[in-house]
Amino acid sequence: WSVSCMVSKDNGKSWQRRSTIAVDEQGIHPMTEPMLAETSNGELVCVMRRSDHRQVSMMITFSQDRGETWEKPVSLDRLGKFGVMPCLTSLECGVLALTYGRPGIWLTFSLYGTGRQWTDPLCLLKSDPQNRDASTDGYTSMLPIGPNQLLLAYCDFQYKDEQGNQRKAVLVRKITIYSLE
Repeated sequence: WSVSCMVSKDNGKSWQRRSTIAVDEQGIHPMTEPMLAETSNGELVCVMRRSDHRQVSMMITFSQDRGETWEKPVSLDRLGKFGVMPCLTSLECGVLALTYGRPGIWLTFSLYGTGRQWTDPLCLLKSDPQNRDASTDGYTSMLPIGPNQLLLAYCDFQYKDEQGNQRKAVLVRKITIYSLE
């Protein structure tokens, strides 16, 4: 399995393949669930899941020419040896946010927006690594709502309602990034 960069010049009516972003030459870890964003320095960054059923770290790669060519992907071991459905969001303040999951829900930031350095990941929802699907599917979505704010949505399978009953819920959290100064 590989990840390709596709482009459309007619608002999505047709697509042309621009490049291969990543492929596992050994055929051990399929590249899946890619997410693209533009960095603060004008590069494209792609974070992707690197497995189908095994727990391994996500991969990251960069393009300096709008997706024509890509650097050799490197693992994001520092963020954990897991990660499904990475989600990237660029904010006007220059910060790049990355969420991912399973086990749990995690959030990290590239404070200068380059995607080359990341803060220590914050665990927003804990999950048992031996029972990864018990508390969440690990999939997230983010939406910028201001120059330094975003909404983060994710599932919590263990959520307690006002009466204390356990329910599956989709939760949305407002995240604000304060000045680095």
